[in-house]
Amino acid sequence: SQCGIIGTYKHFPGHGDTATDSHIGTPSVEKTYEELKQNELIPFAQAVKDGAEMIMTAHITFPAIDEEMVFGDGVTKGYYPATMSRKMITEILRNDLGFNGVVVTDALEMDAIRTAGLVEGETDSVQYHVNLAEKVINAGVDILLLPMDLKNAEVVQFYDDYISGIAEKVQSGAIPKERIDESVLRILTLKDKYDILGMDPEGADREQIVSKAMETVGSDAHHETELAIARRAVTLVRNEQGTLPVSADAKNVVLLGRTKEDCVILNYTADRLKQEGHIPADTDVYVDYYYDPNADNSVHYTEEMKQKVTGADVVIGLTKVYSLSAMGDTSAQYIGIHSILTDTHAAGGRFVLLSDNLPYDCARYTDADAILLAYMGSGLDMDPSARRDGSANMMAVNANVIAAVEILFGAQNPVGKLPVRIPVIIRNEDGTLSYGQEELYGRGHGLSYE
Repeated sequence: SQCGIIGTYKHFPGHGDTATDSHIGTPSVEKTYEELKQNELIPFAQAVKDGAEMIMTAHITFPAIDEEMVFGDGVTKGYYPATMSRKMITEILRNDLGFNGVVVTDALEMDAIRTAGLVEGETDSVQYHVNLAEKVINAGVDILLLPMDLKNAEVVQFYDDYISGIAEKVQSGAIPKERIDESVLRILTLKDKYDILGMDPEGADREQIVSKAMETVGSDAHHETELAIARRAVTLVRNEQGTLPVSADAKNVVLLGRTKEDCVILNYTADRLKQEGHIPADTDVYVDYYYDPNADNSVHYTEEMKQKVTGADVVIGLTKVYSLSAMGDTSAQYIGIHSILTDTHAAGGRFVLLSDNLPYDCARYTDADAILLAYMGSGLDMDPSARRDGSANMMAVNANVIAAVEILFGAQNPVGKLPVRIPVIIRNEDGTLSYGQEELYGRGHGLSYE
């Protein structure tokens, strides 16, 4: 707050128990209001009680709670995501939970809301986004997050037309002026509380503000806390015959990232663990990657890699999936992991799956000897050692993978528990995959070395 930064709780009413990434699809949660109150709404209710000042919405539909709507084509019926739902924002968040702070949307250019045809207009058109804005504002939201880089005249023109279009909605009465006044008052009140209205970013105090931010945001102390939190989150859900932690007797270990960029954090952590003695000095740790998104999404599995895999005691493969499509039989990511897993077992080695995004991939690779969930899929290309000169102290690295690799080699004990249920994956008659009703792992599941 000293630097004019206000944090937000997200994503209301809870984004945990969804098997679809809202960047690329619209998750739907079949839960009643009573079920939400017993689970997802608990942390938000506590946050409101503790004085939360901003809350971000989720692009998730709740058919058992919300009202069915007619979409932009005038024919299709369905449910608006919580971001556009008066039921979720005004009736539940504001009236039932008592939140009167600022509500901000999740990004409105995400596919869950951008390409779903929810309102009239062509995808990415000003008309579509203005019509979205009408629904969002009338739902009770205060700030619309539509982050486009102002990199050319076309984007500037889009925003000019977008703002004018929303103003016309107000002038016509489609968006009540009173609804705008409510949001403006909330936003200005919050800015005034933190003296943001009085700040001059180009003034004499600019250097002081930047210096304070460099000391605080992304400081070494913050990264240490970040890593401590990550260590508590990483979850071991499968560990057959004591595969983990990797034994000191394992002299040949293969550590595979999904892409070339992943190798940065894997090399960094393996080197650090060697220096600290958690990996014996005579252990050969071979780091590579199995998927190349820049080569027509092809498998990257060279002869050298295969020799290393078939000669390894333990092979660790990092996966990063956002939807079931990344695990289909023809997906290069699936082919890569499946080939490596098969070759590992054929040669008598152990295979460990390190899940680095949505945890549902653990239901696809059930023949892995051990499965560790890290949950966080970005920032693997950032080397934490680059922060040591102090000039780049805010670098956003992937603490979860660092913590996971520590746990793989026994430097830390796994203590995380699953925050969601993991359904089995079933194969449909047409060869596609879907999630079944049966549960593979339940909430609260998590193994330990102790």
